[in-house]
Amino acid sequence: MAPLWPLLFALATGLFGWRVLRRHGTPVAYWVGGWTAAGISGALALVDPERSSLAPSTHVLGAFFAGLLAGGALSFAGRRVPDWLLPAALTWGSLRTIVSMAGFDAFAWLLAFAWEPWAVAAAAGLVWRSARATRSTRAERWLGPALLALAIVGSLHVAWLASGRMSAALVALWVLVAPPVLWLQIQASADQLRRRLGERLRATVAERTAELRASEERYRAISELNADTSFRVRIDSELRLRPEWVAGGVVAMAGVQVERLADHGWLALLPEELRAVAYEGLARLPVGERFDFEQSIVALDGGLRRLALRLVVAGRDAAGVIDLLGSACEVTARYDAEQRQRALEAHLAQIQRLESLGVLAGGIAHDFNNLLTVIRGHVRLGLAELAAEAPLRPRLERIGLAADHAAALTGQMLTYAGKAAPALAPLDPGAVVGSLGELLRASLPAGCTLEITCAPGLPAVEGDPSQLGQVAMNLVLNAADALGGEPGRVALRVAAAELDEQALAGALGPRKLAAGRYVVLEVADEGCGMDAATAARVCEPFFSTKFSGRGLGMAAVLGIVRAHGGGLTIESAPGLGTTVRVALPVSARPAPAPAIVPPSCAPARPGTRPVPPAPPRGCVLVVDDDPAVRELAAEMLTRAGFEVVRADGGAAAVATVVGGQRVDAVLLDLVMPDLGGEAAFLRLRAVRPDLPVVLVSGYDDEQASQRFAARGLAGFLRKPFEPDEVVAAVAAALGNPG
Repeated sequence: MAPLWPLLFALATGLFGWRVLRRHGTPVAYWVGGWTAAGISGALALVDPERSSLAPSTHVLGAFFAGLLAGGALSFAGRRVPDWLLPAALTWGSLRTIVSMAGFDAFAWLLAFAWEPWAVAAAAGLVWRSARATRSTRAERWLGPALLALAIVGSLHVAWLASGRMSAALVALWVLVAPPVLWLQIQASADQLRRRLGERLRATVAERTAELRASEERYRAISELNADTSFRVRIDSELRLRPEWVAGGVVAMAGVQVERLADHGWLALLPEELRAVAYEGLARLPVGERFDFEQSIVALDGGLRRLALRLVVAGRDAAGVIDLLGSACEVTARYDAEQRQRALEAHLAQIQRLESLGVLAGGIAHDFNNLLTVIRGHVRLGLAELAAEAPLRPRLERIGLAADHAAALTGQMLTYAGKAAPALAPLDPGAVVGSLGELLRASLPAGCTLEITCAPGLPAVEGDPSQLGQVAMNLVLNAADALGGEPGRVALRVAAAELDEQALAGALGPRKLAAGRYVVLEVADEGCGMDAATAARVCEPFFSTKFSGRGLGMAAVLGIVRAHGGGLTIESAPGLGTTVRVALPVSARPAPAPAIVPPSCAPARPGTRPVPPAPPRGCVLVVDDDPAVRELAAEMLTRAGFEVVRADGGAAAVATVVGGQRVDAVLLDLVMPDLGGEAAFLRLRAVRPDLPVVLVSGYDDEQASQRFAARGLAGFLRKPFEPDEVVAAVAAALGNPG
């Protein structure tokens, strides 16, 4: 009986090979392992030709050889090698060994013939089908037939072993077939591996290419959609720019492609005044330090863009080439908003300053009216007592004339303060301006040409023709003065226009003008012009650029414009002339067609001076907190034949009437410290509803009528007043109380 150590050696070798192949199961590994088993089996046959001691290992190794060739074919075809394949082959070989050792050699070789040739033939079929299904090489196509030939040789080998005879031809056949088959196996496996690696590489490349393309698409989208940009550029001493890389929304920011910025193209983005000093400014930046600043650029469409820049000089070589690293972010919207905010704040500050000056002017005008009332009243009384040839009469007349001029100035101050409300009515602005043509031309100095243009079909505005005429007169005379005595042209234009909030944002007038349709009166000259600081102050009372100016002309214009609900804008620059625009809102009512009387240069005093009738006798209560005005009015009424009772305030007047004092009429001042005229009037009417009250004020009768129209006001008297005006007002009140 044969020893068992060859069997154990074969089993150990097979199990070891099986474990190795489970970890490294490539076709070449299976096939090289199979040929190794075949080589060991052949060597054993040569060592022991009689197979007396090595026959058991021959059966195991033969079965293992067939199993390894089948496993390699499965791996070559891309199929999974079953885990049971090699253990089954070892089991089958062990069974053959046991049968052989039991003395049944013929049956053992029959079992060998039932497994080995057919396993190799099945491997040949797998390889052949796999080669047909792919773009195979020549070695892959020839491998199937070679394995089939190997199966035939294996069948002959089994038959030779079963016969027990030595055949030199069979050994020569193995020598002839085995090397080409092994070479084809190695070459086919290498070709297949090369092809699969190529396919895997192409798939990997395609995958990475797709990822790269997606990444580039994301970067491009971010770069094109992002308003920010970053860059690294080099600028030489001749201002030639070479971009190394530029990322971000340059096109959206500057409206220009990056390629057009190269060389000197980037200079087109800079304002003209910065192009010559751009390199010097960059050359002064220290290397490595970061600088943050803002700069306006000129985009390709000509619009201005504001950029927030952050620059770092990365290096500077001996030739003066600056290596610049930086980033930019567009802040145009924020910058414009800040500019609008500053302009709005400046405009509001100017309006508040003008309003405070208006309050001051109104207060001064009120006090001046009291003083002028006393001066003019006593002048009139003094002139009435003097003979025509009295030496003192000319002096009093000159005092009266000066007081009249002062009253006109006070009227202008009240107009600026908005205390002289105009009598608004729908009128044709073109007719108002047209009626002023001859008067305006006659008022201009020699060499000054006036051009008047009125658009046809102008809509009506709510206005006072006298005050609007004063606006046109003041603006035209100021424009003529701006020519400085030199020949020139003054243009007066009137047209209708749709104005939005932006056009009305800087207009002086009410706190905010609503967008809509306006009639625009424009006066433009070719004179010396003004700087921004001067233009901001021309509407302040008592501010003037003229040597002999009073500084009330433009103040009165602004007051009239505000009283009409309009706005005033001034555009001027030194040496470029001045343009003043007055925007008046369009009226909802059509304008009538009455004759318009041109105003004079000085503001006209409202009302006429009536000739007083013979006054009826009665007692008049004179109420004023100013003793001089109170005594003057009392003297005027006393000379006219009235009895006079005096009160120094509203409370004293009410106490006088309540106390039973005979009072037939009241001459009541509107502004008093203790009890104002309005409150005193209401209390007097509550005590005596039939008591006629004449209101006295430095403001106009329009305001008084608005406040007292429904309360039975008997009359209105404006300061400074004349003696006959006082007598006429009281007489009218007594003749028609209430």
